[in-house]
Amino acid sequence: MELKTSFKNYYLTPKSELNSLTVRPGNRHGLWVKITPSCLMTDIEQFLSGFFDYIHWPELGDEELKQSSVLNQGARISKFVNSLINSEDNFLKEVKTHQLLTNFSFKSVRSNYVFTPMTNSFNTEIEKVNAQGFDVLKLKITKNFEEEIKKILRHNLNWCTIRLDFNSCQNFKTLVDAKEKLKKIPYLEYLEDPCPFDIKQWFELKKLFPLALDSLNSKLENNKELLSCFDYLVCKTARPYHFSFVLEAIRNNKKIVFTNMMDSFLGTWKTYFIHSIFKNHFPNIIQTPGFYTHHLYQNSNIELLPFLKAEFLADQNSFNKMIFYLNQQEWKLSTIEC
Repeated sequence: MELKTSFKNYYLTPKSELNSLTVRPGNRHGLWVKITPSCLMTDIEQFLSGFFDYIHWPELGDEELKQSSVLNQGARISKFVNSLINSEDNFLKEVKTHQLLTNFSFKSVRSNYVFTPMTNSFNTEIEKVNAQGFDVLKLKITKNFEEEIKKILRHNLNWCTIRLDFNSCQNFKTLVDAKEKLKKIPYLEYLEDPCPFDIKQWFELKKLFPLALDSLNSKLENNKELLSCFDYLVCKTARPYHFSFVLEAIRNNKKIVFTNMMDSFLGTWKTYFIHSIFKNHFPNIIQTPGFYTHHLYQNSNIELLPFLKAEFLADQNSFNKMIFYLNQQEWKLSTIEC
């Protein structure tokens, strides 16, 4: 089937201290992608294979967003989601995606909360997220590693699970030397991208800590040795090359954390559905997702995210409202062949 691709540019303004550490001033350029037509049966299936969200990653800097590449990637994801729904592959059929989405039951999902220990309001932030019912905190670690760990250890965080995201900012020796300090953190779930990826170093670090790999780098996915180097896979639901690797990781009993594209409501909804699809079939494999990130940017579409404190209270009405908004946008048809 021929896929027609259209897009709409949008902009977000960073507002939090987390982003101010890593992003130069100014708006963040994002792109919504729409793929049509589709022969799918339900509105949810149409949404999953028809709408995609792209925004620059703060930890990767402000590289130019290449529109042609993004549009082609959107088409690739669309084809994958169609295969996920309609595939004859035995493993995918086992997931029973089409049956699940045809009779989809909306349920609330609790997200993790993201911030940095170096924020000036760290104490207040801890109290706030505790009061709002979050039980998984993702802390963005910077090059101020030692000070941040001291700050974390000064707080009684035995009420929550801790995820440390390093964005590869440390080196192997520093992490090994910090072993005893890190092990003092109660309920430390994993270290995400603790240092630049190296199979031998990660294999050794995995003996000391649970490790999570951010699956942003597609070049790693063809390496079979990779699966021996991590315990958790963090999957951005908008990236086209991740899902085949997710399935391979699940086959190898790796735990999966689905996350969105930092802030846009479209990415949050996409993560909600992908998380729900896989959680339905692999309840012990799929972990608390990360899509409570709308506090990072000034977001004019906040009403399209049905959050109540830590809970994403998705229902048919809130989903319909979001779809109506997307369909009302002025989409620019792409000349890119998919």
